[in-house]
Amino acid sequence: MTHCTLSFRLIKIISHRCHEPVLYIEPLYRVTRTYFREKKYRKRCCAYLDNVLKDRRELVATSEIIEDINGNGSTSKAHYNNNNYQNDEEMGITVEEYAKEVDSEHMNFIDHLILHGNKFSDEEIHDHIYTFVAAGYETVALQSFYTLLLLGIHTEVQERVYNEIVAVIPANAKITHESLVKLSYLDMVIKESMRLLPAVPIIGRETQEEVQIGERKIPKGIQLMVHLFNLHRRKDIWGDNATQFDPDRFLPENEAKRPPNSFLPFSSGLRDCIGK
Repeated sequence: MTHCTLSFRLIKIISHRCHEPVLYIEPLYRVTRTYFREKKYRKRCCAYLDNVLKDRRELVATSEIIEDINGNGSTSKAHYNNNNYQNDEEMGITVEEYAKEVDSEHMNFIDHLILHGNKFSDEEIHDHIYTFVAAGYETVALQSFYTLLLLGIHTEVQERVYNEIVAVIPANAKITHESLVKLSYLDMVIKESMRLLPAVPIIGRETQEEVQIGERKIPKGIQLMVHLFNLHRRKDIWGDNATQFDPDRFLPENEAKRPPNSFLPFSSGLRDCIGK
């Protein structure tokens, strides 16, 4: 079973539990088959991530990662021991020297965490990696599918997107960040896709203090579910055609008319999506 399959099954278990209030009761959930399947899948995922972390540490320790990233045949080495870099005249460089030598823009997320091993425990690094692996691929794949589906249904929008891409990025031209930011209509299409069919339709929050919402007073420590799917289809915010696909909603002049938290595909606040 591949890691992607394991992650997908874990997501299904979590989703199933979210829709079954009786499974919110921890002692009851722990005697169900679903709980034991979750434990088994989590153990396998952890073993996979442990191997990824181990392999990456070895690359950092031998400095092969520098050659891999920069392709400059560098032979300098980093002496790595007990999650900390140490000075070594013959073998090593400090973490600061290492970070300067490697192009930070091309250094992957795991290497950044390893380079700051004195700030993160293995467990914390493990949790960060799993957040990216489990939450990163599924949401991107699902939202890409929704966008392509909507483009397939609305061929006139598809044609506008195609014409914009051809105009900004000619055949055989290199795709750069500068060229991507010029695709303003494509950006509007993706935003409208996230509004109409958000990859994450519901998010959870816990009140840190007593909150007054309209006439209702919510005590501290209450877990809430925020239904983004419904929020993105409210007619008082998005108009009478709120259920229709219309990328022009995200023209600058139209965005300026809406409340700032009317569009939350990545959530908001201190706990917003790390992939934003």
